[in-house]
Amino acid sequence: MEKLRGRKQFTEVFSQGRRYAVGHVVVVVRPTTGPVRWGLVVGKRVGNAVVRNRVKRRLRQICRTADAAISGGDVIVIARPSAGAADYDGLLRSVLGALRRAHLVTGADMVAGRARAAPSAAGPKVGPR
Repeated sequence: MEKLRGRKQFTEVFSQGRRYAVGHVVVVVRPTTGPVRWGLVVGKRVGNAVVRNRVKRRLRQICRTADAAISGGDVIVIARPSAGAADYDGLLRSVLGALRRAHLVTGADMVAGRARAAPSAAGPKVGPR
């Protein structure tokens, strides 16, 4: 998962991208031909430092999961104040809903919040007993 870094990259996406608001997040998308680059914005309105860091950890995991299902583009995920009280599933539904509205992800690409992987020829993995 590549990240957007620096003010210049964020301002380019904000000025050239399209916004999609769903639930607890606003997603700004700018189509590109390169790999997917992600940026997160979690402001002080979301909550104190502990809450903001929890929201960022959850959003990073959601971005890692969705990264395999997206072909290319720059994506910024902005947490709304309600994201502080949301659980992981609520954030996941919001981000995936926004990505669907942006036509970056379809329902078939994501299964239960996980990027659909090709089935293994060796069969399912069995954990330790």
